[in-house]
Amino acid sequence: MERLLSHLKQQKYIKRQAVLQLEKYTGIARQHIWYEYVKGNIERIGKQDGKVVYLFTGHECLVQTDDVDNALIEFGPKGETLGFDVDNLTYGSDKSDEELAALIRQLTAQSYIKLIDPVLYPFFKRLTRVVRYHFLSWEEEADVRLADRYILLE
Repeated sequence: MERLLSHLKQQKYIKRQAVLQLEKYTGIARQHIWYEYVKGNIERIGKQDGKVVYLFTGHECLVQTDDVDNALIEFGPKGETLGFDVDNLTYGSDKSDEELAALIRQLTAQSYIKLIDPVLYPFFKRLTRVVRYHFLSWEEEADVRLADRYILLE
């Protein structure tokens, strides 16, 4: 578990650097980047001096930083930029789905990680197709698609 926590901390540092760089590239504050992208106010591919410096890939963005090529920002509810998708966290793991779920429960119970927005999570669990929740704001609707994201607690 210590290795996993160390990995999470390293990824959080990399994400922080990527977010700072994406703010510079777009001129938009971090908490608004996801919403501005959803509204179409940020290009999917950002170029500087003829080279690609960022690329939105659905709910995520790959960013070129001084230290890392293709640093991954995984957007979360409420404009969160330091979260992570459990599927990306466990990609390539040899653990079963049940073992991974148990690990996430353990990390949550021990207050190492938490869902970014536990209130929206039940909506995410029911989301099997594009659904309009007319009682939600457009930002909350965008957030529902990210409600399975966790964040590493300090």
